[in-house]
Amino acid sequence: MTMRVSVLRGQNFLRHSAIAERIVQVANPISSHICVDIGAGTGIITRACLAANYQVMVIEIDDRLFARLQKKFSDNPRVKLFHESLTTVSLPQQPFSITSNPPFNQSTEIFRRWVLNKYFQSAAIVTQHQFARKMAGDFGATKISTALSPFRKITVSEVLPKSIFHPRPNVPVSMTHVECIENPIIPWSERKKYWLLVNYLFECGPTTVRKILTLLNISNIPKHIGEYRLRDLHPQQVVDLYRIVDTPAAWKRIRSFDRQLPENRRLRFGVD
Repeated sequence: MTMRVSVLRGQNFLRHSAIAERIVQVANPISSHICVDIGAGTGIITRACLAANYQVMVIEIDDRLFARLQKKFSDNPRVKLFHESLTTVSLPQQPFSITSNPPFNQSTEIFRRWVLNKYFQSAAIVTQHQFARKMAGDFGATKISTALSPFRKITVSEVLPKSIFHPRPNVPVSMTHVECIENPIIPWSERKKYWLLVNYLFECGPTTVRKILTLLNISNIPKHIGEYRLRDLHPQQVVDLYRIVDTPAAWKRIRSFDRQLPENRRLRFGVD
């Protein structure tokens, strides 16, 4: 059967069942966890999840693809089908692992909304290789990599051959492995406060750490990072900054700053 290609959604359909099985193996969900196949496409990863005896949440917004997924899986009690966007569908209210080859233009939203969700456990996600390295912090600190780093370990599991996709992607592609950090250096209960600081730091613009924190009347800035720009910070150094922003006045200013931002630039990590 010829598969219609959606260029606008950046879809590159996986053709090899062995790679789909490998995705499930790398995610390595606990048997009681739900597998989430975001942008399920032809259902090749869903089939691999079912073969490994997992329950599967299947998400596909494309009308034709969803109709085909319904024909394949609607009678299977271990599959729940959602004809919705990954940005609007309700997230599972129980532990889940992501096993997915989503459209590349949805990768950031998956990490922002799904990987930072409280029920997230693990993931093996097909992404652009450069994106995977960006999430891992290989190109310097970014807002989302800094938000992730205390709570999630991100590694490039393996680079995938372009020949296993249709159409062949124009960029290098990787399988990105994400794990929860068991004992994060910032308690999970403080995550929203930490993310609020991260958003503040990066929305203040490309200046030095010292200039940003001076706006908060913070004076005890470590000398070894005061003149750094944000992108040059190591994740542990951002945690150190979080520890020294400890006055009610500073946090009041940060929250006020966030409220004044346009909606698309406000705190948007780990919703739901």
